[in-house]
Amino acid sequence: MEIWKARTHDGRMRQVKILKGLSRKRTLTDAELERIAYLKFLKHPRLSPIEDILFDEGRVLVVGPMPETTLYDRCRMLLAQGKPGIDRNELLQYLAIITESLEYLSRHANLFHLYLNPGSLYYFSGRLRVADFSLPQLAWIPAGQQR
Repeated sequence: MEIWKARTHDGRMRQVKILKGLSRKRTLTDAELERIAYLKFLKHPRLSPIEDILFDEGRVLVVGPMPETTLYDRCRMLLAQGKPGIDRNELLQYLAIITESLEYLSRHANLFHLYLNPGSLYYFSGRLRVADFSLPQLAWIPAGQQR
C-alpha cells in the first residue's frame, strides 16, 4: 500500500491510499467490487471517514480526509519532550474508542480491522478515529481467500 497526499480542485488536502495488485491474478467479481465499494458507506463517529473508493487497473484507491496526526506521531512527540509517553488515563480512553469501533465493524459490517497499530489511529479535530479498517481483507481478494 502507498499513501499519498492530494489536493482537490477546490484546494482541500486529501489522503489517498493505493492498494495494488487486487485484480492482477484474476478479475474481481461484482460481489467483490460491491464489498469494497461498501466501505465508503460505513459511518461511525469512531471511524475515519472514507470519501471515495476508485478502481483503476488492478489498484484500489481509498480517498479520505487528511488526518491532523496519528497516535504514533503523538507518542513520538511526547517522547521527544522527555515525557514517558502517553498518559495512562488518555490511553484508557483511546482503548474505549478503539473497542467501540471494532465492535461496530464486527457486528454491523462483518469486517475485522486486522491492521490495528498506532499509525492507523488518526486524529481529526483533536479526536481519535480508527482508520485502515478491512484493508488486509481487501489484500486477500486476489488469492481468493474468504474474509
